[in-house]
Amino acid sequence: MMEMRMRNASLAYRAVPIGLGIAATFCLPQAAHAASTSGLMPVSALSLAACVVVPTPMVFGTLSQLDGNPNDSSALVTVTCTPGTTFDVGMNDGLYASGGVRRMKALLTADYVEYRLYSDAARSVPWGNVIGTNTVSGTAGLLPSVMTVYGRVPGSAPLAPLGSYADTVTVTVTF
Repeated sequence: MMEMRMRNASLAYRAVPIGLGIAATFCLPQAAHAASTSGLMPVSALSLAACVVVPTPMVFGTLSQLDGNPNDSSALVTVTCTPGTTFDVGMNDGLYASGGVRRMKALLTADYVEYRLYSDAARSVPWGNVIGTNTVSGTAGLLPSVMTVYGRVPGSAPLAPLGSYADTVTVTVTF
């Protein structure tokens, strides 16, 4: 019987800590959720004007100057800007201009071929680099703006010696 009492006492001592642990859990302060409040978090962004310009090459091909007729060509300039952005597209005189006349230079000699760039198909409105005078302006929409550049080697230009000719024109978008 003594053995049984000791066993019961041992169980009782073991049960007390477990019981106290459970009781303590219920006695600990618990967070009460009796009310709530809300706040407003402002969210904003700023879209700045930005533009990208991508011109295609203008290739006049083989010049046939002996007949006195001009040699015409065209190229495209694609301008993509933030919608609503107003812009002007200008073109400088190229690398080899002289006296305000654009010229292509022969690759192997010091010879030149004159050419002109225009903003209209009739080739009557020169395309230059002075905003408000000879640039092309626009306002960006949701789609890119595609403009045609019309080029001409005048039939009255001096005959070009044999060879390949090239120039580089810088296209600038001001916004």
